Amino acid sequence: YEEAAAQGLMAGINIIQHSRGADLFILGREEAYIGVLIDDLVMKGVKDPYRMFTSRAEHRLLLRQDNADQRLMPHAWRLGLLDQKIYEQMQTRYQHTERLYQMLLKKGMRPSAQLDAVLERKSMNAGRGIFGKSLAAFLKRPEVTIEDLVHLEPELAELNESQLRVLELEIKYAGYVDRERENARRREGARKVKIPDHFDYDSIAGLKSESREKLKAVRPPDLASAQSISGVDPSDIDLLFIYLKRQV
Repeated sequence: YEEAAAQGLMAGINIIQHSRGADLFILGREEAYIGVLIDDLVMKGVKDPYRMFTSRAEHRLLLRQDNADQRLMPHAWRLGLLDQKIYEQMQTRYQHTERLYQMLLKKGMRPSAQLDAVLERKSMNAGRGIFGKSLAAFLKRPEVTIEDLVHLEPELAELNESQLRVLELEIKYAGYVDRERENARRREGARKVKIPDHFDYDSIAGLKSESREKLKAVRPPDLASAQSISGVDPSDIDLLFIYLKRQV
């Protein structure tokens, strides 16, 4: 039922968008599970009833429940589905969280009774090398939690549990999250490469027959959508991109 409700929500939004003469609202695979669901249905097709599993999404680290409001509220506000006051409160909250995130990256560890208590509680023998390293680097240690840092940095006590969890995940998995965001940026760039409605795929020399037939059948609107089509080889996507750039 959730899958059907998601499609109904998007259909309702886009009926209004169409009546206003506005662009259709399309969520990317890196923005929401709804984006994954609709992209799969349109570009890959299904033979059995479709169920939305997290394993279907390539960008699971970005599609966390703790950052759903940060990902989707800007869209809701732009579409007129969210009260201005609530949106401004959300913006203020995330600006505050981002400021503390940057502070943890820059602020170094210093000797203190609070640090000694944390180290003793964790049975950690940090040594002198810990001093001068950032609070964020300390948090990346597997045995250290964001609650430990609250004892070392009083400003963190201003955040609620949800904000603290976002902060902890963003720091502990920073390398993986950054890689996912870079992949998402590349996909966003591919989405900006539009494919004309009547593009002649037969004009591309070297395009594999299977890819050619799939592209002609689906008629993807952009390069990102073409990448999602099952059976289309990545090398053929590269070839398509070269041909599209020549036409610009």
